[in-house]
Amino acid sequence: MNLPSDFKVLYTKKKIEERVCALANSISGDYEGKIPVLLGVLNGSFVFISDLIRHLRVNAQTEFIRVSSYGNATKSSGDVCITLDLPSSLAERDVIVIEDIVDTGQTLNRLLGCLRDVGVASLKVCVLLDKQVKRTIPIEIDYLGM
Repeated sequence: MNLPSDFKVLYTKKKIEERVCALANSISGDYEGKIPVLLGVLNGSFVFISDLIRHLRVNAQTEFIRVSSYGNATKSSGDVCITLDLPSSLAERDVIVIEDIVDTGQTLNRLLGCLRDVGVASLKVCVLLDKQVKRTIPIEIDYLGM
């Protein structure tokens, strides 16, 4: 793979694997005897959620949603659009939102509000990478990778 000369590796593959395994262990401990719904936010979460599932010691249901505040840009517009709607089966379920990166928090905040409106039994957030320096809305992350 040809990377730009100014490219800097922040986390090695091994470090990411270790954190994903640790996150799976935490989730497995918290949901022993339950079947949580892992709600992956597309497109970014699909590799993360597949790696996470491989390490879980509990059964889990997987669903996906597409939410965007970027459109075709690389910077958040602030307008949050749900482009692949919520599965109808989330009411009264234990839901864990799986997100690859959280930066401003706007998209995740909107999604969490929609999930609360649906009437989920419990709601937690699992994020691989947290870009706190860009945060404009406070977000509580229950399971944080890095």
